[in-house]
Amino acid sequence: MNVDLTCMNIGSMPVNTQAVWTRADGIPIARRHKKADGVLHIRGADKPDEGLYLCQLIENNETVLFQLNANLVVQDRPDLGRSSSTWERPSMIRPPPRYPEVERPVGCPHSSWRCQSGDCIPQSALCDGYNDCRDGTDELECPPSRQTQDVPPQPSPPQPTSPPQPAGGNAI
Repeated sequence: MNVDLTCMNIGSMPVNTQAVWTRADGIPIARRHKKADGVLHIRGADKPDEGLYLCQLIENNETVLFQLNANLVVQDRPDLGRSSSTWERPSMIRPPPRYPEVERPVGCPHSSWRCQSGDCIPQSALCDGYNDCRDGTDELECPPSRQTQDVPPQPSPPQPTSPPQPAGGNAI
């Protein structure tokens, strides 16, 4: 992992200051890391780079105007297939391993509808009043049907109150 620690002269500091990065433990900063314009570029940080870094804004007469402490913590990470890197040679990433082809789900045939459960039903079965999908999603969000509308009942034909009379001819 690459890390940039920034320490800049901003605001009312005198113009003739410079940012100087050191390690608090006195160990020299590794040569693969770069210092430029108040920024310490830590390339490929690993456990030996862990520790307290000091940035001092120093005036030309060696007076320390400001000091910033930055504690770098490097956590163990699994190997992600990257090689070690330097500024001259950036890290290389290995391609992921090949996996066998996984069968992809196929869409429903033409003139059919996919249930939320994944079943395919004929388009004509959508909103037909019957749960054709295992999960019943084919009957959700359907327009109101005639059975559910408030339609006044139709009068039924009158029932005869006496037996029908024969119309002409003999009755037995």
